[in-house]
Order: sequence, then structure tokens, then C-alpha cells
Amino acid sequence: MGGLVRAPGACLKLDASEERKRAGLDIGNALDRGSIPDLDAYWDSLRRQYDAGGGAMAAYQQAAQTMIRCFGLARKTEVQRTASAVVLRKGATSEAAPGGRGTRRLGYYSYDHTAQCLQALATFAGTVGNDLLIRQLSAISVYQIEYNYREKRQMSGLDIVFFKDQWEFRLSHQLADDLMLFIGEHGAAFLAERD
Repeated sequence: MGGLVRAPGACLKLDASEERKRAGLDIGNALDRGSIPDLDAYWDSLRRQYDAGGGAMAAYQQAAQTMIRCFGLARKTEVQRTASAVVLRKGATSEAAPGGRGTRRLGYYSYDHTAQCLQALATFAGTVGNDLLIRQLSAISVYQIEYNYREKRQMSGLDIVFFKDQWEFRLSHQLADDLMLFIGEHGAAFLAERD
């Protein structure tokens, strides 16, 4: 794609059936008629939709929506500010890790939404040029992470504190301000729907 705009840390999720519908591609119907589906038309449709920054913008909107859901943000929600950080909380159930060392690990039902939250934060980190935070967030495997109750993991502009049924994200004031601008720009329509 010639006009591709790179979005460091970003992950764009596409709905294949919606994309085929947008392109007017019916693979099953084409095969039933004995013809080859027009994949060039499909590719052209994807290019029109996501080239020249469209893909980056869609990834940013998805990331903002994920963080709004993940942290329970809404226009009327008060965000906790301390002298050193802005605190966002995310539900994350845990269970005892095998081995009896007193460590915890994420519960099965927390895998997906926690991974999506970390990916959304990495997408945001890319917009502010925080490549170190992208790498640190990407290094967390929700399937393998083990932690102690109240353990803190320090990252670039962000600390994560682990509790039994939630993770607490403590953002530096600068990173939190940048995050609120990001959510305001890319999640405004989604926030309006939630009000």
C-alpha cells in the first residue's frame, strides 16, 4: 500500500465478513457459479478504506474504545489523581498460581480483555512516541504472568499494581494528560454513545 501510515504499537482488528460485504465480495456465491472470487476488488476495497492513514485512525479509535470500556471511563466518571500519578483500575480476576509460592496469575476469563487493554495502551504509547512502553507492555503475556498481591511493575511513565480482582494502572501526570487527549480525540463518539 503506497500511502500506508505507520502506527507504532497499533493493532487494527477487522471483521472479515463486514469487509467482504463492503467490497461486494460473496466467495460462496462466486464458487457456486464456478467462477473465481474477485480478490483484486477485495484488496482495492481494503486499500480505499485503510490506506493514507485510514487504518491508523481506525486502530486509534478501536484502542480508545477499548480503554474506555477497560477502565470504565465516561464523561461523568471522576479519575483519581494523586500527587504522583493518575490511577485507572481494570477488573482482572486472579487465581493461585501452581506451585504454592503464594503467587497469583490471571484467571481464564480475564485473559482476553486484559490482553486487549494492554494492546490498546501500547497503541496509545505509539502515538506519543513512547517506544519503551510499547515494548514493556508487549512483553506481558497474560497467559504466563505471575505476580504477588500488591506487587508493582514499573514501566516508562506507568506502574501496574496487581490485586486479587483488579490491576491498578498508575500513569505519570504527563502520560495521563496525553491519554486523555488521545481518548478525547479518538473516542469522543464512543463516549457520547455511552452517556
